[in-house]
Amino acid sequence: MKKFLVFLLAALMLSSMRPVSSSAQTETNKVTIKVMTHASMYNRTNVISKLYMNNHPNVNVVVEKTPLVQDALASVVDQSIDVIMASRVLTDQESEAAAKKGVQLHERLIGYGGVVIVTDRSNPVNDLTLNQVKRLLTGEITNWKDIGGQDQPVKVVRTGDTFPGTNVFMENEVLKGAPIVKDATVVPDFVKMMSTVSQTPGSIGFVRIRDAFESSSASDTPVKILKIRSSAAVVAVMPSRENLASGVYPIKRPYFLYHRPNAKAEVANYVDFVLGKGWGSEL
Repeated sequence: MKKFLVFLLAALMLSSMRPVSSSAQTETNKVTIKVMTHASMYNRTNVISKLYMNNHPNVNVVVEKTPLVQDALASVVDQSIDVIMASRVLTDQESEAAAKKGVQLHERLIGYGGVVIVTDRSNPVNDLTLNQVKRLLTGEITNWKDIGGQDQPVKVVRTGDTFPGTNVFMENEVLKGAPIVKDATVVPDFVKMMSTVSQTPGSIGFVRIRDAFESSSASDTPVKILKIRSSAAVVAVMPSRENLASGVYPIKRPYFLYHRPNAKAEVANYVDFVLGKGWGSEL
């Protein structure tokens, strides 16, 4: 028995001295890139990141979600996050605050998303100018007859705080700083937006281009997608990925990527990969 115990002890000591398996070593030696994005960009960012990891097995990309761009900015400035994705350009105040901490962030334009204006299918109006969109959503136009439609009240539908980036973009860029009308019907998400608009005569709302054309519910929701013209003097344009890429569809929302200029090489490679994929429908 004594000989057996000596043998067992020796075996245990030898096993503890064996080298760690190559797979465990590989996992330990992986370079981690931390990316922060908000909800509207999360799925696309996650898909691209997984593609990148498939091509770069030595890198682990961790994608975190935050509702506010300013929170992501603070994280990349204090170096707890490597890359942030944003659906708006940084404000002068945000850039100045970063500069005071000695950080001059690199800004990279990934591409454009589109915002689509929808109404119910019984509405005879087929297109709008940007100015008409503004006046309808802010409550300046309250009856469709004022722009060639039927004599019926305009009913604005909007999403709540689940997708703040889209609402902020519309208010800043399309409504020129004016708020969406106060008595708008508020729905929780874009799927509910489309179903509400489809069932509400005289309604108008806005969704992301992916919701209108690429989501699982797009083909099941009977809404009318309105053509948009930048002014009354130009041809109305239907939203599409092609028209976004060419720049002819006027309600286009830029997507940016920010990182520190002294980021590690793997971060630079990841950034180049994202830029190469661009921004569009889900892969």
